[in-house]
Amino acid sequence: GNTQAVPTSDSFTYDVTAPNIGLVQDGLEQIDRDWTSSTTTLSANWSGFFDATSGVDVYEYAIGSNPGSVDIWPWDSLGSDTVFTQEGLDLLSGEDYYISVRAIDRSGNTSSTALTDGITVDSVNPSIISLFEGSPNEDQDYQQSGNQLLIFWSGSDAIATRAIAGYSV
Repeated sequence: GNTQAVPTSDSFTYDVTAPNIGLVQDGLEQIDRDWTSSTTTLSANWSGFFDATSGVDVYEYAIGSNPGSVDIWPWDSLGSDTVFTQEGLDLLSGEDYYISVRAIDRSGNTSSTALTDGITVDSVNPSIISLFEGSPNEDQDYQQSGNQLLIFWSGSDAIATRAIAGYSV
């Protein structure tokens, strides 16, 4: 005389849609960096990845010497972090590097790859080309003014596309 209770069922959501990609930037801050002086460390941050059905579960990143390549660091998982720093790299001064990021949702769908615009390694210090006291064209050992000191200089950076940001005197 026992009657089984009406069985209950568990529901599920069918998700075959990959997450939407966001914006990936070089550096740890929410601004994109174009230069780094480190030959061993790269960082990136991102935002805007989204999955409406099951939500983003993990992010993966890779580093390459060309956009989309993974020849410097293969795909690696980060969990839910939206920033990373990779140490122990062997980067060359004067070369550009690109960071790729993709999202995987809770259903296992993988997004397209979002890329940084690249970051250039510059580990060579700028140098002073000329330094003259008293005249812009020749060094003078004496100056006649008691209220001003005239000093002229010029500098250069080994990477021609990079401008010197400033001088300390």
